[in-house]
Amino acid sequence: MCLLCLRLMPCHDAISGLSVWRCVSLSLAGEGEYVEFANECICDGPVENWLQNVVDSMKAGLSSEFRKAIPTYDDMPRTQWIYKYSAQNTIVVTRTFFTQEVNEAFEELEEGEWL
Repeated sequence: MCLLCLRLMPCHDAISGLSVWRCVSLSLAGEGEYVEFANECICDGPVENWLQNVVDSMKAGLSSEFRKAIPTYDDMPRTQWIYKYSAQNTIVVTRTFFTQEVNEAFEELEEGEWL
C-alpha cells in the first residue's frame, strides 16, 4: 500500500487506495469500487497543496459522476444502474428521486386526487 494511502485512510473512511503515478486518476474503496477523477490531479510540491488537490479532485469526480447518474436513472434497469455508479452516488440519486415522488404524492393528496 502506498504511503499516501496510509495518510488518507484515517481522514477518509472509504478510501483504500489511489491510482498514483506522479498524478492521481481515481480513488478506490475497500470493496473494490472506484471513482475516476474528473481532472488530472498532479501530486507535486508541498504535501499540503497536493493533498488538498487530491481531496478537491475526489469531490469533483463524485460530482461529475452524480451529474451523469441522474439522467440515466430511468433509462436502464435498476440492477444495471446501481452497479454502474458508486454507492455514494446511487444512494444520493435514489433518495433524491424518492423524495421527489413523495412530494408529488403529497401534492396529489392535497389536491384530492387520492380520495
